[in-house]
Amino acid sequence: MAKDGAPSSTPAGAPAPSLSETAAKGSAESSPSPLKPQAVGDLNFTGASWVQGTWSLGGRKYAKSLAWPGPCDRDSQVVIQLPGEYQRFTATVGFDEDTNVMGLYRDEPATFEVFADRDADGERDLGEEVASRGAMWDTPATIDAPLRGAEQIILRIDTGACDGRLVWGTPEVR
Repeated sequence: MAKDGAPSSTPAGAPAPSLSETAAKGSAESSPSPLKPQAVGDLNFTGASWVQGTWSLGGRKYAKSLAWPGPCDRDSQVVIQLPGEYQRFTATVGFDEDTNVMGLYRDEPATFEVFADRDADGERDLGEEVASRGAMWDTPATIDAPLRGAEQIILRIDTGACDGRLVWGTPEVR
């Protein structure tokens, strides 16, 4: 029992915890738990002609993916609202191999860019690009990008390949 009559949480004979130990324990218990990984396709997003589905990259199917079906003169950007403070974005990127692409475009690379939009203006601002990866028709790439401080993310594709579907395979925030 404590001196004031309240039950004591310290075993008999053990020294009482210091004020700094008690404060550290309290702050550790009250810190928010990490957010669970979230499929980007399940979040709110905006972008011209973007579609969700399952596509094949490098011989593997990727569910809950986002694709930009072209053509190359359309906006190839999607903006995704983040429902919390996520730290990482991951995806496999490339050309959907089940899409009929003319031989002319099989040698055209595509660049997949990730922007951590910290001011939530939907614009790709200086200093917000956190990853950029190139992919060829038969060579998908992986992206693992930091998102610290992002309120939303911007995914953008740049390519001269105007035929075929460009895919963010199973994109996820963690």
